[in-house]
This record gives sequence, structure tokens and C-alpha cells, in this order.
Amino acid sequence: MKNISVCILFFALLSTTIFAQSFIAIGGSASIPVGSYASSDLNNGCFTSPGVSFGVDGAWVFYKNFGVGADVGYSAHPVKASELATALVNNDPFLSDMYVRSDPYTSITAVAGPYYVWQLSKRMVLDFKALGGIMYAKTPFQLFEPEYFMVGPDYYKTTSSTDKSFAMKGGARFQYQITPTIVLGLSANYVFSKMSYGFYNSQGLYYKNRNISCRYIRRSR
Repeated sequence: MKNISVCILFFALLSTTIFAQSFIAIGGSASIPVGSYASSDLNNGCFTSPGVSFGVDGAWVFYKNFGVGADVGYSAHPVKASELATALVNNDPFLSDMYVRSDPYTSITAVAGPYYVWQLSKRMVLDFKALGGIMYAKTPFQLFEPEYFMVGPDYYKTTSSTDKSFAMKGGARFQYQITPTIVLGLSANYVFSKMSYGFYNSQGLYYKNRNISCRYIRRSR
């Protein structure tokens, strides 16, 4: 969260000097995980449910409709703990029941690249972006309390793991300019990255490869 605050301050200061040829947008929205990131599959899925996303982005239009900009965002997606517990029971013939407590999956994305800004009228603007950069993601801390047909552990846990990887983000936004420096916007975005999380067990270090992908519609101002 500290990194996001620093970026918001940076863009705010930047806009005071070049706002005549640029824009800045700050907002939050529901974030919808898609693909294997939302899947309830023990081998490849993350069992995530819709969460929240907060971010800031800005662009400088330096030649006609073309510009460059950056986007920084934070997302958190809760885990479908009951579905994860059911999948674990179905996968282990010695389990009779399972209770799971889990933190959310979280990620911070920082990307930059080209923007195309189309001035529809004096107050209405439509812009598109295709960005690339880095994502830092963290798996949840999870506590498992199993019930076995026979003897088994009372509980076990999985500690968090982190990774960072190349990320891609694309999106489009409609903006309505209330004043020269205040804009209301509605945007649709999609972000994707591949992660490799490291964990330790009795045999040593092993990795779980997971795709992080989500889409969201954000209101900004």
C-alpha cells in the first residue's frame, strides 16, 4: 500500500505541470478473476472470488491522439474456502471433512506504455491503452483443520509465497470533463501475468505455477 501512495502522489505532482496535455485518474472497482485464477481446480486453480481493485493511471498526450502513460493498481481476491475444502475432501479418500481459513490473494501491478486518446467532443474523451510492466503477487496464508477416518494431524498450514513477473494490461475508458482539471470516467480493463510460487515441504523446495488474470470496470475521477 505504501508503494501505491507514493505513485498517487507522483502522478498528482506531475499533473500540475503538464495537465494541459495529459490526464490522471484515480478510482476503485470490483475485480473479477477469470480463467484458471478463478478455477476450483486443485492442480491449476486458485479458488478466488470477486474482490476489489484500487489504482491510479495517467498519460501525457504529446502528438495528436498518441501519448504514453503508466498505471499502478492493487487488487485483493478472497478465496472460496468452502469450495477448496470440498475439493480436498473429494481428492483424499481418508478425509471425512475439512475446514479451511484463508487470507485473500493480493497483487500490485505497475505497467506503462502507449495510449490513444480520442476527443469525441469538448467534454467527452475516449482512450485506449496497451501496457506492459511488472506484477508482484502474494498467495494467502491458509489454515487447514481436517477430520480423518483414521489418525491424522489436527491441523496444518500453508504460509504465504510471493513472486514477481511480467504483466500485460489492456483497457478502454470513457471520460467526461467537468472542469479542465476534474474528469469523471468509466473504464474496462484486463490484466494478466504468470507466477511461480515457491513452497517448502518435507522434501524441500517446490513450485506452483499459477496464472493471475482478472477484469474490472472502474469508475474514476
